[in-house]
Amino acid sequence: MNEKCERNFQNEWLWTSLIISVIMPGSVLAGDWVVHVPVKPILAPHGSSVMIPCTYDFPDESGSCQVQSEMWCLNQSRCITPTYVYHSDNIFPEPAYQGRVQYLGSLGSKNCSVRISNLRMKDSGVYVFRFITNHPVSKLPEQKGVTLQVTDPPVNTFVRVTSLGHCSRCPVPPPPPQK
Repeated sequence: MNEKCERNFQNEWLWTSLIISVIMPGSVLAGDWVVHVPVKPILAPHGSSVMIPCTYDFPDESGSCQVQSEMWCLNQSRCITPTYVYHSDNIFPEPAYQGRVQYLGSLGSKNCSVRISNLRMKDSGVYVFRFITNHPVSKLPEQKGVTLQVTDPPVNTFVRVTSLGHCSRCPVPPPPPQK
């Protein structure tokens, strides 16, 4: 009786897995080539820090694919650029970002979040993340990226409250000029 129950459970699990894989292809049995970043632009004031949240996935049916490098670039949908905002191999770093970029993931962790500190107006643009694997056939398609808009810092307004005084001789403003 126990063996029959176990066989029924295995059959139900097999059918459920098959149905799920047909209804939602790639979401259970294999990942897609995808990078998840915010859809809406990120607004941050000049001089502040910003964290750009990012995760990624890729198909690995055999379980043997490895991420070889990860990179962030500015205004390049394929990240083919002479300089990078961040590159896991520390190649061709953009001098303007040195000491201001902190990569929050680690190679192959599928966390590609990045923090940029001491924001400058020139940091505004579309940030694109790419990764390279040893997958024999497929590659990550072109990415839209996430827009960062560095804004002017907020203006501090000072309001001084004074008590109203009473004067016996208050000056009267001159009359407006005649036309």
